Amino acid sequence: MIIDALDLDQGVSVLHIVPSARAPHQAIEAAALMMSRQPTSQGLLIASHDGRASASSPGGNSAIGVAILLDHQGYARIEAARSWSEVSPASSNHQGVADPQWYSRVELESALDGSLQEFCRQVVAETGTNVDDIELFSLGNASPTACLKAGRALSLLRDQVYLESHTELLQAGTVTPLLRLIGLLEKGTEGGHLLLTTVGDGVSAVAIIMEAPFPGPRLAQQLEASSLSGAPTRSSRPSSAARSSSDFNALQYWRDSKAILRRTSGECAQCHKRSYPPSTLCVRCGSEEIIHKRSGDAGTVYTFTQDHIEDGTYDDTGTARCVIDLEDGTRMFTSVVNDGVAYVGAKVRLVLRKASRNTSETPYVWKSEILSSSESPTIQEQEKHSRER
Repeated sequence: MIIDALDLDQGVSVLHIVPSARAPHQAIEAAALMMSRQPTSQGLLIASHDGRASASSPGGNSAIGVAILLDHQGYARIEAARSWSEVSPASSNHQGVADPQWYSRVELESALDGSLQEFCRQVVAETGTNVDDIELFSLGNASPTACLKAGRALSLLRDQVYLESHTELLQAGTVTPLLRLIGLLEKGTEGGHLLLTTVGDGVSAVAIIMEAPFPGPRLAQQLEASSLSGAPTRSSRPSSAARSSSDFNALQYWRDSKAILRRTSGECAQCHKRSYPPSTLCVRCGSEEIIHKRSGDAGTVYTFTQDHIEDGTYDDTGTARCVIDLEDGTRMFTSVVNDGVAYVGAKVRLVLRKASRNTSETPYVWKSEILSSSESPTIQEQEKHSRER
């Protein structure tokens, strides 16, 4: 479970929750408890759960991007909310999509293409929203074409369909549903009815009523400043386009290949801090006296995460990304090559593998191989440890 809090001026607190798919209840309840301890502050909570507006009983599904405004003096209130499974359960309309809760944007738009009008009508009906009262409508992360098609299905005018997004914040790594909601709220007027559906890792529909002008530009600017200044944003999830836009630089790789392949790290002559790749300045004491040494190939996992974006596409299985501590004290970031279960403290060995990139070049990088051990915790033990955290 990851809970990030960003304190802004004028008593506004923004929380973003990324709960484990196994334990969404604990994440929502923890966030609600955190907000209740600051009764005078206004709070905006973005949570990954099934779409119900009640934080006390969020249900068991895990569709992403549902917005809950927790405050008696908030800018807006949730009028109704529905998840994909409630609005449009698995049927022939999904055109063979195996799991209606998890699939990519392209797959989802393809699945909705034949029944988009019916889907939008069901969203309006199930959320209790009157079409004539809708001021703004947004189809989450969907393409502009899909958004306009959905708007036409609801007989909405072009200026009632929200298409804009903060692309500069997407590149900075801020979460897409949060930006989409901020943009939608800042366009809304007091008393206006907003209808938001999210497309991505699942679908949810939320009907929102504006109660006060929302300080969107100021909030967006502060989020951008926080992202660019290096403030802790563990929940940041860059879009696939932003993560795959960095082209492979063959010249840079040719220049650095010897240091990469030899696992050359730098050791500060003053405080003996190790760094990989070697830097020209010690990050601990500021000394410019750096000695180049070769690091070993054995270490342990310091922390890890499961990444589902590979080469700009969504992968259901995902790849474990680890920060490992080598035996000589060098810390480096690697990907896991085998199907071994990554966990904190796991013993790893560095192996040379091709980097997974869409390029005609063939760069090689060091990746981690989880070593099998009788001391490795079982999946059940890991799940128990995750719940306790």
